Amino acid sequence: MFDQKEINILEGIIKRFLYKKRQSRKKIVLMDYRVFLSSLNPAERKLIKKIQSLDISKYGKKTPFYGIRRIPEDLVTIRGQRCKDKGKIRHLPISFLPRKVYEAFKKMRKTIGEETGKSLLINSGYRSPAYQMLIFLGYLKKNFWNIRKTMRGVALPGYSQHGYPDKQAIDFASAEILEKKKKDFSETKEYQWLIKNAVEFGFRLSLPKNNRFGVKFEPWHWHYESLS
Repeated sequence: MFDQKEINILEGIIKRFLYKKRQSRKKIVLMDYRVFLSSLNPAERKLIKKIQSLDISKYGKKTPFYGIRRIPEDLVTIRGQRCKDKGKIRHLPISFLPRKVYEAFKKMRKTIGEETGKSLLINSGYRSPAYQMLIFLGYLKKNFWNIRKTMRGVALPGYSQHGYPDKQAIDFASAEILEKKKKDFSETKEYQWLIKNAVEFGFRLSLPKNNRFGVKFEPWHWHYESLS
């Protein structure tokens, strides 16, 4: 799919946006797609547009196209999430949620804490289409530029609920998972509680086992559907 010249171009984009320590997470996660494209040179922009135009059905995926949408103006910043990791306190990166989704999550987190004693954490909430493309490129490199393998676990911009506020996705986690990485989120009390109760707060599991979208099972990936 990619020749060596194209790989070099993609590695340059990845290094410039994802590996620079001076880049703030907020700046990258909430980068506007048009701003991202305008920051690229003609060769980079052409290659990114080539990737964006891939026909996902050729790679076994049937995810609907939600569109390249503008960044919501009412995003709430979630800071201060902490967990134990190998006996030490670890601070999770900041995350973002549309206010309506955040309020629903806050109510659900309070209830799950009261009923199970567990604290539901957010690994990832809203991601701009530009950041979604950068994530795709990062995994593409990890998968040795294998598009089919990458698409099994990462969506292109416009195909991810993380960038679709109408069905905003949240990747949940628990302190138990982060400390015992071999344990799957589906084995936790948090997941079992979500399966039974999340719908009451407007949240649904997006990618169950054998889902119709051709995407692997993701027990941590839920999305919000308004109750009104």
